[in-house]
Amino acid sequence: GINAEYGENRAFKVTAAIAPRLTREKMSIRSKAYRLSFYLFLYFLLITLLVDVEVKAHPSKEVTGWSGIASVWHCPGERQPPTQHTAFSKVSPISKSLRYRARKSKRSDDFSFELSSSTFSHGDTLVIKWQGGENPHPRDFIGLYFAPESRQTIEEDFEEFEYLDYSYTCSRNNSCEGAGNLHFRLLNLRRDLIVKFWKYQPTSSDLHKYALLSQQRLKLEQVDQPTQGHLSLTPLPNQIRLMWVSFSKNQYPVVYYGLSSTNLTRKSYGVSHTYTSQMMCGSPANQTSPSWFIDPGMMHDVVMTELSFSTRYFYSFGFPSGPLSSVYSFVSPPAPGTLPKPWTPLSSIALDDNQQEYKHQKLDTSADPVIRLLAYGDMGISSAPGAVTTIENVKLDISSTQVDMILHVGDISYARGQGAIWETFFDLIEPAATKVPYMVGIGNHEYDHTEGGQNDPSHAAGQGFHPSWGNYGNDSSNECGVPFYHRFHMPDRPTDSAPFWYSYNYGNLHVIVISTEHDFTRGSAQYNWLSKDLHSVDRQVTPWIILTGHRPMYCSENYPGDYQVALGIQEGLEDLIFKYQVDLCLWGHYHSYERTCKVYKDHCHDDGVVHVVIGMSGASLDDATYMNKEWSVYHDQVFGYSRITIHGNKSLHFEYLHNIDRRVADSFWLYK
Repeated sequence: GINAEYGENRAFKVTAAIAPRLTREKMSIRSKAYRLSFYLFLYFLLITLLVDVEVKAHPSKEVTGWSGIASVWHCPGERQPPTQHTAFSKVSPISKSLRYRARKSKRSDDFSFELSSSTFSHGDTLVIKWQGGENPHPRDFIGLYFAPESRQTIEEDFEEFEYLDYSYTCSRNNSCEGAGNLHFRLLNLRRDLIVKFWKYQPTSSDLHKYALLSQQRLKLEQVDQPTQGHLSLTPLPNQIRLMWVSFSKNQYPVVYYGLSSTNLTRKSYGVSHTYTSQMMCGSPANQTSPSWFIDPGMMHDVVMTELSFSTRYFYSFGFPSGPLSSVYSFVSPPAPGTLPKPWTPLSSIALDDNQQEYKHQKLDTSADPVIRLLAYGDMGISSAPGAVTTIENVKLDISSTQVDMILHVGDISYARGQGAIWETFFDLIEPAATKVPYMVGIGNHEYDHTEGGQNDPSHAAGQGFHPSWGNYGNDSSNECGVPFYHRFHMPDRPTDSAPFWYSYNYGNLHVIVISTEHDFTRGSAQYNWLSKDLHSVDRQVTPWIILTGHRPMYCSENYPGDYQVALGIQEGLEDLIFKYQVDLCLWGHYHSYERTCKVYKDHCHDDGVVHVVIGMSGASLDDATYMNKEWSVYHDQVFGYSRITIHGNKSLHFEYLHNIDRRVADSFWLYK
């Protein structure tokens, strides 16, 4: 129901036959009308057949799916959301931008509508069952809504609110026989919710196309439950930062941590903050509604300090008076200039007698010390085999081998003003981001805007970076980086440019994150910062340098506008990264994978830099052709992610894996 990267729904895309063009002298007004009526008849007949085919294609009675905000995924092949059925009604039946009158239906005596619970906590699965009712229709649907805050009951409330998410009762694995069940996975949005069953009435007036057949309220049990936990690095190697979200505005956030899951003897307090709709740069991001801006809760920010190097710590977070999260764990960074001590993943660590608590960290002394990163861009919250499968594979890597951090190179959630998508994204990554640092860079869909520049948290001039040779627009729907800035805290630098551009060390690796959405041209603040940062790197301590950004410097996909931007990035930054011999550049933006040779000035060069586009982790894949470029070594358009393993000071191994089978589709080594 949320307009995200769920994949395009194509079931109603019908192309009517177009009549041969005739001269106006030979075609009368009456014949034109007859032809138009005939083709309209064929069009609606085809739509009706498609609906019937779709319904019959799913005979099973049960459907289970990842719930986005509170429902099933809307996968390719599913019908358009109710708002898109304009062919059936002059008034869009449940418009996300228009409230309309709805009435209570006289339901038949044999109709039943049951929820598995009247209360919920974050992550609970709600089972919805229904049976009976007269004349089931393919457009009957179940919607999920915020409960009105001004009432204790909802019996008298029949005004339609914008839904958070929905599912047709005759979709996916439910046939249209008047009975079925759905599984909704519920998130803690710090509000009670309502489930409503809407009955479509094709013979009713336009303003009463839907009748409310039944509704039930869901009470949120723990409004202050800590959610959306995610780790990140700080400038100091003996620290780890943790952020999370909750409702509370009046408590001090705290993290309890220690060397045993049953003995969290240390604690660190932090700070809390939030953002409001007025802080956005413009519409639609600043529109308060379930479809756009929703209260994001409080973001809590705590740093765990004085950590020993390469050591497993256990932790729980929340508030001194509760509630607290489950116990998680992470491995602290290695000493500067060194590799982490080899360690065994959690799944290999012995459990106690109750098979619940981890006893200790187990060092794998037989393994060679390495640094291992997982990297990708342009993920969003798409269904399998996109973002959901990417995170499942990431979780599998974390549980089966050493993983030190995740790099996400821009285009994070694809919320574009829709606050509920940010909630869904953090729920998606939390199982991974509570175990390893989740390091991010900003993309066009988090930042690019065309108004309200005075609210830009990066304090860029005017309306941000819009060079004459670029295709920079309003790709964030005027979020202008506000949610990104408040939800992520990356390593600070004296210029206070994080999280837009920043750098940090991890063992013998130096990572640089730049913003291709801000001015990077010669003489700009970011260019001068990058030049100074590269000059300051001690290659004896950190011999490896990886630079990440969103829009790529090299990609041969045939998108002329983006190719012009690539040329602009080459003009602005290529000499600098060549001069300081950056080892590897990672980019996103294109929803595909591509690797270059060692390249400089548009040609393969022995001392050049390898560039890899890794924007294939979840957003709808590109289907463009490729230009014939000598520097393009391998490319494809398949969902996946990448794995980077640094072996000491002399070699780096890069692997690109396809999501669907975890097969290594491309790999290479870099040697010093």
